[in-house]
Amino acid sequence: TVDKLADVTVNLAIAQGALREAAAKAAEEVLRTDAGEVVIDRAGLRQLGPELTRRILIAALRWVSSAPYAPRAAQVMRLVHAIQLGRHATLWGCRIRVGDSEIRISREPKAVAELETPTDTTWDGRWRLSGPHGPGLRVRALGADGLRQCENWRETGHSRAALLVSPAIWRNETLISAPLAGSGAGWTAEI
Repeated sequence: TVDKLADVTVNLAIAQGALREAAAKAAEEVLRTDAGEVVIDRAGLRQLGPELTRRILIAALRWVSSAPYAPRAAQVMRLVHAIQLGRHATLWGCRIRVGDSEIRISREPKAVAELETPTDTTWDGRWRLSGPHGPGLRVRALGADGLRQCENWRETGHSRAALLVSPAIWRNETLISAPLAGSGAGWTAEI
């Protein structure tokens, strides 16, 4: 009956809310962000059930990629399986590296390789840069060539993978600033 269907709908909404709350609480316990990447405690993730694991991975992928919607269920399940086997993967414009103790989800270099914007606009759907904006300055991924120019990048504590895809300010082929790689030159980058 219509009344029974309405009751089922209410019950499903309540269950959905409970799952959202449980996923948010679990995420607080097993993940952190660092320089634009999501770092997940692998042992903590293993202790979660399949639905919470799926929700946390989807949320991490969407946050890193700025995607408005989730990848297909079959793709997410393949990712879960790869993580269980300790294999690296790529999905949704993200690179997933599985270590003994943590899983790192960062932007896939290919996804930002051709991305270039003015310094006063949002880069890659999530990064805002502050500094001495000027004509001829552009934001692009730092990349390997840019990272080689940042002598003290290791002192930042950020992973190489995160820094390679981090926003940097360029004037043509000259690196002006790499805020996350320890070469700020008056610039900051924040999500």
